[in-house]
Amino acid sequence: MLGKLLKYEVRATGRTFLPLFAVLFLFTVINKIFFIIQPRNFSLPQGISMMVYVITLIGIFVATMLITIQRFYKSLLGDEGYLMFTLPVRPWQLITSKLIVSALWSIVSCVVAVGSIMVMAIGLDDLRAFPAAWRSIWQNMDKWFGLSPLAFFIELILLMLAGLALSILVVYVSIALGHQLNSKKLLGSFGAFLVVTTAIQTVTVVGISLIGHLQDWVGFLDWLGRMNEETLVHMGMWCGIAYEVFFSAVCFFVTNHLLTKHLNLE
Repeated sequence: MLGKLLKYEVRATGRTFLPLFAVLFLFTVINKIFFIIQPRNFSLPQGISMMVYVITLIGIFVATMLITIQRFYKSLLGDEGYLMFTLPVRPWQLITSKLIVSALWSIVSCVVAVGSIMVMAIGLDDLRAFPAAWRSIWQNMDKWFGLSPLAFFIELILLMLAGLALSILVVYVSIALGHQLNSKKLLGSFGAFLVVTTAIQTVTVVGISLIGHLQDWVGFLDWLGRMNEETLVHMGMWCGIAYEVFFSAVCFFVTNHLLTKHLNLE
């Protein structure tokens, strides 16, 4: 059933994203042609084309944020909620489907935007040289930084995915908390977002402070000092991943609990 939910969610959100991507691609090509034909002259049509390109580029990221909020709020806690919660699925499956699709479009939007900017910013010769430059970086990471490139990039990807999931789940739990109110739910959701983000930051600061006051803190620093740079980098990456996964799990659990035990569709 989760697969069907994902398919429905992709179709519902794709109606917004795919036209935006198409417009961005079109004006990327148009502006690139302008740059090739008139590299030094800036004409009015070129200015208009560039303005539309920038607006579309910004619109993709704004749409990603708004759709993340709108799909969760409208589909689960708005008018569609009466239908969604009659389906033979559990609330955690509904949350998971929204989370996966929101994360998917966020990643696709970033890839499309970065790819478009690269096409606009660099020439054909630079594009041809890019694979060789990437191979050089990959082959020399161990020599330059003492890091295994494969392990580093796997950890970096996991860190970014965990951070993306946390940012989306913070929005979800804030909306679920705000919807516990009988009126002014949107305002309550915004207030809950401020409270949740502040709480996460406070727990982080308090946790670091408590670690700093450990009696064996000096011994811990000495232990860290004996580690090589590669081990320290990997430890830092996995600590960051664990941090984001922990708070993501808390936000997911609270959201699921509210939608299961305290659902308020009025």
